Amino acid sequence: KLISLNLSNLDTSSVICMDSMFYGCSKLTSLDLSHLNTSKVKNMGYMFKDCTSLKYLNLSNLDTSSVIFMHTMFCRCSNLTSLDLSYFDTSNVESMMFIFKDCTSLIYLNLSNFNTSSVTSMKEMFSGCSNLSLLDLSHFHTSKVKSMNSMFNGCSSLIYLNLNNFDTSSVTDKDEGSNNLLYLGMFAMFNCCTNLKYLDLSSFTISHNQNLDYMFNNCN
Repeated sequence: KLISLNLSNLDTSSVICMDSMFYGCSKLTSLDLSHLNTSKVKNMGYMFKDCTSLKYLNLSNLDTSSVIFMHTMFCRCSNLTSLDLSYFDTSNVESMMFIFKDCTSLIYLNLSNFNTSSVTSMKEMFSGCSNLSLLDLSHFHTSKVKSMNSMFNGCSSLIYLNLNNFDTSSVTDKDEGSNNLLYLGMFAMFNCCTNLKYLDLSSFTISHNQNLDYMFNNCN
């Protein structure tokens, strides 16, 4: 199995898709992609999924200005303790579902410059981030988000969460023009947030087609 990888001479200047590029590289402990030209890349979905041994990840010069899909990007990177994505340009990103799902060792996560104004799905975005105690989402714009299903499910170390800037007016159970339950609204949104002591949802609006089942389940 792949243990090390040298991509220093890789020319990615014409690449438009990096979907699943390192998916399942479970023995890889370190990865430096700071030199890659990703200015044309539109899809980074599943890019590092199941890189379960990854402890060091340098994405400091990654150009994400064209990226539309970031879903499941870091899912199950269970050995990452720190991730600074403050330099990411996410202005065109539409899907962030599962992006940090089951990053169980993550203690520090910097999303300070994340632009979420185009995002339509945040389903299970932080689900299973059981060691994340601090999360600043005060700059998030969620007016287009249709699914917040299980967004903070299992974030059992979170103590304080201020979401008073969240616009939930578009959150729904159904896809437009469909009879199928695809978005599941706010289902299990804070499920098993067992240490949560402060939660501000004062901006939330609950309209038709919003599933609130298990929303605060086990917030003991």
